[in-house]
Order: sequence, then structure tokens, then C-alpha cells
Amino acid sequence: MARKPTLTVITACTLVLALSLCIAQVWQLPAKLLTTLTSPASYKLAQRAPDIVHEYKQPVEGAPLKLYVFYPDMDNADQTIEQNRIAVVFFHGGGWTLGDASQLFPHCTWLAAKGIECISVQYRTASTHDTSPLHAVEDAQDAFTYVRDNRQMLGLGATSLYAAGASAGAHLAASLVTAEYPQFNINRVYPDGVILLGAVIDNSVQGYGYERVKHFGQGFSPLHNLDERFPRTLFLIGAKDTYVPITTAKRFVSTLAKLGVDASLKVYTDAYHSFFTDKQFDEAMVDIETFLQH
Repeated sequence: MARKPTLTVITACTLVLALSLCIAQVWQLPAKLLTTLTSPASYKLAQRAPDIVHEYKQPVEGAPLKLYVFYPDMDNADQTIEQNRIAVVFFHGGGWTLGDASQLFPHCTWLAAKGIECISVQYRTASTHDTSPLHAVEDAQDAFTYVRDNRQMLGLGATSLYAAGASAGAHLAASLVTAEYPQFNINRVYPDGVILLGAVIDNSVQGYGYERVKHFGQGFSPLHNLDERFPRTLFLIGAKDTYVPITTAKRFVSTLAKLGVDASLKVYTDAYHSFFTDKQFDEAMVDIETFLQH
């Protein structure tokens, strides 16, 4: 007499059947929706896991700091990018207090799909390590220098290395070039270009975060430490940003232009400070990609 199927076999068959039905339903979706589901068409859908995670620093306090590396898909690379390999080092936002490297995983995913190597950096914040904004500046410089000096070990083939950041992370990207605190082993480093998303680059008494950073002096504020060595720059900002006035962004870019630096400003209408994770994500990524191609 034949044995009755066990509960395990029945469950397995049920799961296989359910999966088959799900696959069949997906293939019946409209082509436009399928594209949305399978390509980086929005911030929420763009994210994938990094290819490698690498520790670059062990601070005295707290856990080690990591780099999240995204390798590129060279099959989809623009010819310019294919000939001039590019890597972008990203710094997340969060007011030097909150946030983590995963905030910019979607941006890394998008650019990696276009043939660009990307690294999202974990740095110390008040919430993770109980540290000051100056520690974040130190970590940003250490991370960028580490990537620059260890490209081969990290599996990177880039000849050009850019820095990018969002909000306070954009402050860190700009501070690579402007911050100089030798007593804390913080010295300027120079990316090939800088991409600033809603950058809090004025930290004076009229600017962002003054009470937290005033004891670091004017050297903490990128807007007040610009010179002709600043690399080519793309500054993206929302027209309704309440943290960074449009006038501040325009002053930053115009000051660079007067110094002979190739700098451009893009303002997104009906967009707020966090436009880079909002409905302007696609447009911003196209603008960043265009900037990197030229």
C-alpha cells in the first residue's frame, strides 16, 4: 500500500506551487511596471547590498568603522566612464549625530549600474560613538585617504576619485579640501571632484550647527575656507530647503567660480532638504551621472 505524503512533502509542494504562481503573476505585469520593479527607478527600489564590507579604522571608542564597496557593471558603462574609470566616496547625512552608510546605498547602486565604482563610508556620529562633528571630519579624511591609497587592495580600478555627500555628509565631502587641524592629524586632501547634496557648508553664527561647532573655529566652515585648489563641484539643492538657504548655495558656487573653479548649481523646484531620498532622486542621479561623464 502506498504511503501517504508526509506533512513536510506537502508543505514543500505548497511552497513550490505558491512560488510558481507568484512568478507567473509577475510576468503578466505591464512592461512599464516590470521596469520599475527591476531597475533603479526610485530611491526605495534602487538599493542593493554592497559587494564587500571592509574595516578602515578602529577608533579608540566604539566599534570599528567600515567601507561599503559597490563594484560597477561595466556592460552598461558610458564610453567616457569606461575609458576614465571613476570611483565616488559617499558620506551620509544626519547632522553628524544620526544616520548610517546605508542611506546612500541607493545612490551607489544607481551609479554602479552605470559603471562607476562607489564606496559608502561609515563614520563616527554622536549616536554611535558619542563623538563631536570634528571626529566626523577626521574620519572622512581618513576614509578618503584610505580608499585613495588602497584602491588595488579594495578591488577598485578607478583613476579618478570623487567625493560626495548629503547634508552633513556633504559638509564632510567639502571639508576634505577645506579643513586643516594639524593638532588632530586633520590635513587637506583633494578629490578630483566634489558632489554636494543639500550641503550644510556655512557653519558660522548665521549658518547650520554653530552652537555645536563654534569652538572648532572658522576653519570648520567650508564656505569660509575656499581657495583656487578646490576641485570641480556640483551643488544640488531643493528650492524649499530650510537648512541651507539658496542664497548660501549660490554664494558658495559663485565664490568658487570667481576663484576659477568649475562649479555649477542645480536647484530642484518644489523640493526640500532631503530631496536626495525623495521624489527628486531619479533627477538628481541623472545630474550626478552627467557631471561624472564630463
